[in-house]
Amino acid sequence: MPQPTITTPPLLNLTVPATPDRPSVKIRVAHDSRRGVYTTNNLGIEHPVIAVTPTLLGKMRLGAVRRDALRSALSEANDELAGRAPVKSYFRGSNGRAVSEKVRAEPTLEHLENLAIIYRLARLVGDFPVQSVARSFGLEPVDAQRWVAIARKSGSLA
Repeated sequence: MPQPTITTPPLLNLTVPATPDRPSVKIRVAHDSRRGVYTTNNLGIEHPVIAVTPTLLGKMRLGAVRRDALRSALSEANDELAGRAPVKSYFRGSNGRAVSEKVRAEPTLEHLENLAIIYRLARLVGDFPVQSVARSFGLEPVDAQRWVAIARKSGSLA
C-alpha cells in the first residue's frame, strides 16, 4: 500500500512569541533523514522585562514548546494531509473524535493509513507515537497499541 509522503523541510525556524509572563522562544531545527527526526540546532530565549533564569527555563517545559511549534510548522508544510480528520487533530494537538466500536475492534485500511501518517509525524516531532495515535483517534492506549501492531502486520507501518 503506497504511503502518503510527508514533506519534511531540511531546516525550520520555529518562533513562539512572548507573553507577559513567558519569554519568546526561537528554535532552529534540522531534519536528520538517517534517524527520521528533527534535531535542535539552535535555541534562543528572550524577554524584554523578565529575567531568564534556570528556574524559569525549568518551568517552561521547552520540550513541549518545541513539539507544539514543530507540529504547527509541519502542518503548514503538509496542507494536503490536514484534510484527514485524525491527522488534523494531531496537528492541532487536540483529542480526535472517538471511533465507533466496530472500527475500534477492526480498523479499516483508511484508519491504518492515517495511523501510519500520525505515527511517522510523531516520530519526526519527538512525540510519543502510540499516545499520539490514541489521542488522534480517541482510543484507549491499549487499543492504540493493538492498532499499531495490526498496522505493522499489514505492512502499513514499517
